[in-house]
This record gives sequence, structure tokens and C-alpha cells, in this order.
Amino acid sequence: LCGPKPVSGAWNNHGEELWVGTIDKATHVLQATKHGVVDYGEYYASKTAAGTNLTGRRVLFGFIEASVNRQGNGTKRWSTSCKSPTGGASKVVEPEALPREVALRSDGTIGFEPVKELQALRIASTKLSKSATLSCGDTLALGDLGHAVEIRATFTPGAAAASASGASYGLSVLGSASGDEVTRIGVSTDSFVVDKRNSTLRNATPPVFKDLMTADRTPANAAQVAVFVDGRVVETFVDGKVLTTLVYPQSNASTKLGLFMRCDGAAADGGD
Repeated sequence: LCGPKPVSGAWNNHGEELWVGTIDKATHVLQATKHGVVDYGEYYASKTAAGTNLTGRRVLFGFIEASVNRQGNGTKRWSTSCKSPTGGASKVVEPEALPREVALRSDGTIGFEPVKELQALRIASTKLSKSATLSCGDTLALGDLGHAVEIRATFTPGAAAASASGASYGLSVLGSASGDEVTRIGVSTDSFVVDKRNSTLRNATPPVFKDLMTADRTPANAAQVAVFVDGRVVETFVDGKVLTTLVYPQSNASTKLGLFMRCDGAAADGGD
């Protein structure tokens, strides 16, 4: 395991790492053939479980580190905390992340997907009636998503976006009506990002982290994206990779959902 830390104001994307390979029968040592990252965000203390109750699956559980715990000397942490009943020091309360199913993918890497049991939490759904095509600089408001929502979307870039350097397109979540407060989830050909630089207007001490968090993605055109927003938790799954983080909007009314485009020619198709 390699502990994550910020580098030059950006998240370095090296949290808990993983290796795939075969066990040498003589030495009982792993001969690694693939290397990867468990989660590209603020995720830690992961562990897996398997057994009859999990129907043959291996399921990963872990926790989400509060962004502010990565700043300062820890004496003025800005987070939810609980007092010790014996009068001792406060303890920071950090939420548990959604359980993920672990699977070996066709390219020999490990992939993570939200467990199917989460579908039981669905109440109602809204689907775009047709594909929404965006051009460079466009945004499209999709309404109010509330504080607990599951978003499924397929993004397919047009020719211009596929060939342009740095092109990205995706979802905006937890946005204010004015757009001053918003978290953006962007996808490009070989990576995806969770952009928290405008995620909050709070002026807290210490200041809330406003990261541009990036994750690797196997180069491909169409991207299958699943985003779970639960209060201040945002968990993003893209083609088997996952990035988990916490955001701290100032306004409880910052619950707007939308699409955005940074380069001509991409389409957002089938967002639920």
C-alpha cells in the first residue's frame, strides 16, 4: 500500500495499489504481471469478503477520508466529529464507501463495479428521451438531482473530440443555480477527472481541499459512467475504474445536474 498525498496542489492518484499475477508454487511469491490502483480518490482501509452469502463474488469494502484530514497539523480539522463519552479527544467520523464487486477483466486487470444490490435503493428514474449532442463550451441543464441519486450515462465523442488533445465531456453534479458552485466529472480518451476546484464556496479553516482529481482509463471511445451522489459523497465508476471523494457545497440547494463539453463533437447518450 502506498499512502496518498497531494503533490504541487494536485492529487497524485496513488492510494491503495494492487498487483495481478500468479503465485510461484515453489517460493509462494506473487509473480506480478499487472499493476493498478484500487481507487483514485480519497479511499482507504479496503478489505474484501467472499462466501456463500455473496454468491461466489469477492466484494470490496472501504472508507472515505475527509479531505481536510490531509491538511495542516490536524488541530483544526473541519469535518463531522463525535465527542468521546469519557471526555477524551474528538474523533473524526468518516463514511464507508459503497461496496464494489471485484472482477478480473478481459485485459488481465482488476475492475470494480457497484454491487447489484444497490439497485434495491432506487425509487424512480428519469431518462433522456434522445441523445444530447454538445459542442465546444456547451452546457446543458438537466434539472435538480436532489441529495441522493444514481446516474448512469454513456458518452461517445465525435471525430473532433476524439482527435483533440485534452478534450473532455461529462456530468456536472451538486451545482448551484448560478453555476458558481459545482463539481464536474469529465471523461477523455485515456482518463477521467473529478474537478472539485469549484465544488464549494465555503471559507473554512483550514481551507477545504479543491482538488482536480484524475484517474487512468483504458483508451477507448465510448465511456460507461456510473456516478453515485449521497449527500457530500461522490463515487464515480468509469469502465471498471473508480474515484471516490467528498465535496462540501456551501448551499444545501446545490443539487443541480447537467452536462458539459470542452471540445467540439461529443455526444452524451442515455443518461439515467
